[in-house]
Amino acid sequence: MRRFFNGTFPSLLDKLDAHVARAQERFADNDLIESLILGGGYGRGEGGVYLADDEPQLYNDLDYFLFTSEPENPELLREVRDFEKVESAALGIDVEVTCLPPGNLNGAEKSMMFHDLVKGCLVVTGPQNYLAEWQDKMDPALIAPIEATRLLWNRGSGLFFARCRLDEPDARGFIYRQHMKLAIALGDAILCMAGQHNAYCEIRGERFAQLDSPLATDEIRALHATGVAFKQRPEEPPADLDLAAQNAQMRALWQTVYINIEGKRLGCAFENADDYAKSARRLFPEESALRCLLLAVRDRLKRGAALRPYGDYPRGALMRALVQLNADQPDWDQVKQNLPIKNTDWKSTSSVYETWWNYYS
Repeated sequence: MRRFFNGTFPSLLDKLDAHVARAQERFADNDLIESLILGGGYGRGEGGVYLADDEPQLYNDLDYFLFTSEPENPELLREVRDFEKVESAALGIDVEVTCLPPGNLNGAEKSMMFHDLVKGCLVVTGPQNYLAEWQDKMDPALIAPIEATRLLWNRGSGLFFARCRLDEPDARGFIYRQHMKLAIALGDAILCMAGQHNAYCEIRGERFAQLDSPLATDEIRALHATGVAFKQRPEEPPADLDLAAQNAQMRALWQTVYINIEGKRLGCAFENADDYAKSARRLFPEESALRCLLLAVRDRLKRGAALRPYGDYPRGALMRALVQLNADQPDWDQVKQNLPIKNTDWKSTSSVYETWWNYYS
């Protein structure tokens, strides 16, 4: 496996080697930790390298997974948060550590996140074979359809946040990144539903180029190839690129793919965004209606509002709202049915949506 990224960049390799050495020194002797594993692009050896005036810079987040029997231990969490803060400042990118109990690996074959982690990672502390027993279980055909939905929902949310900042001149880089993330996610979600996911983006690029699917149009194939290239060699948006027009194009494609994939997941057909948002069907039928109701009560008491419909998992309300928020002309009355907004301007709606998205993403 390549170390951290594709290409020869000695200064970045030294920087990340030194970072990993600091992580080992800090956590190797902590008895609470079973294993600390670097996942994500850099863990798989395909992290992004941004060339600024021919000077290579790190680009993506560093995503760690820390396996411990005490993921809520206050002392451990303080140590982890300090590590994130210190190393983010040292590297100039976000360093994030997710603390998980080992039991979360049960059923890992259904999760896109765990599939990618098992197939490509760097074990920083703990046994080097910590994930070995799951290697042979990682069949992409076993990844649950909800994983494709979740990928598109998260990237579609980024697309909405980008839409809300189109009038900000200093947001061009952010907006373009959200567009490129969606460019690759559209093809990746289609691949996932076809049982052909792969942890490595280059292989996904090859597979999607050959995939026989009515959703794999020439337009989406071209965008996926662009997204794969951007993932490894990110760049600033061209000066003459009309980001508003690109955002409108991406929103239309997102709606088409998202609504189609949701129809397949739920075993029905949605005609359009209105049909999806107004459907009486529960978007999370596997969740207990009683649990969903209790979550709504908890949110009402703790957070001052609750997402509707109350009998569905709260993420479903955000998903219903998003198909409207990414439409050319949102049905604001319908958005208000799902999202506790008072005003219908983009800025305040984005703030409310992001707050609840952080709760349930």
